[in-house]
Amino acid sequence: MSRASVGGQALIEGVMMKGDRATTMVLRRQDGGLDEIILDEPDPAKGIWKYPVLRGIFALYSSMKVGVKALDISAQAFGEEESKFDIWLKKVFGDKAEAVSFGLTLLSSLALAFLLFSMLPTLIASFLRDRLTNRVLLSLAEGLIKMLLLVAYIYIISKQKDIHRVFQYHGAEHKAVFTYEAGMDLTVDNARSFSRFHPRCGTSYIVFVFIISVLFFSFVGWTSVGTRIILKLLFLPVLAGISYEALKFTARETNLVVFLRKPGLWLQRLTTAEPDDGQLEVALRALELAINEG
Repeated sequence: MSRASVGGQALIEGVMMKGDRATTMVLRRQDGGLDEIILDEPDPAKGIWKYPVLRGIFALYSSMKVGVKALDISAQAFGEEESKFDIWLKKVFGDKAEAVSFGLTLLSSLALAFLLFSMLPTLIASFLRDRLTNRVLLSLAEGLIKMLLLVAYIYIISKQKDIHRVFQYHGAEHKAVFTYEAGMDLTVDNARSFSRFHPRCGTSYIVFVFIISVLFFSFVGWTSVGTRIILKLLFLPVLAGISYEALKFTARETNLVVFLRKPGLWLQRLTTAEPDDGQLEVALRALELAINEG
């Protein structure tokens, strides 16, 4: 009997897990105890959002919605005071303040990511247009610049102590999922031996978005930098949906799939770190709640 698909996300001193029965998060308190939280589930995909590619767009939105909320809860639990802006939102929007805050956080995060990893690489690559007249080579150069910026960004933030601990929880999340998928008891001893690199990680999804974007825009001309940036913005949801389908495809075991997994697994050397037993305990407890709650 196959097991239900599970997945998660690293938080500040905690882990969020999504299972068939619930989406949960567990945080390690400063006194060493655990806080266990059951999160509200987004509405399931309906109608056209169940179809390939479109379901990927919906899944991305849903995961970001829950993920931003979980990160906000974990940040508040560890001393991040409510900002003046948050207080102003509550005063102006009342009960709707949380939804408005989520929307603004989501939009600002997407805008920053688009600026750093889409607009900036295009602007830099545009200076090579006189030397690289072949649009495929120019697109490959743009993709290489994009990947170098991503790797540099991850490397820089990984040097921060708090982010390094988040990356350890990321590794713990993967080990917990591997333990569950192997049909073993969810214990620290069992989880410890598994790899911190998981093929269906969100890191692999980002790599797929990058690769598919490079391939797609190799067929799009460089009439102007502005036009190319606008096209990238317009096609971003479609490319995200296609990348979701590609990630689902990598759940299979074939030689081609093993090859396609490699870039994402390589990048996980930066986005994960070996967890300690306490972090494994947190991830395993979150997963246990996600598959048993309800």
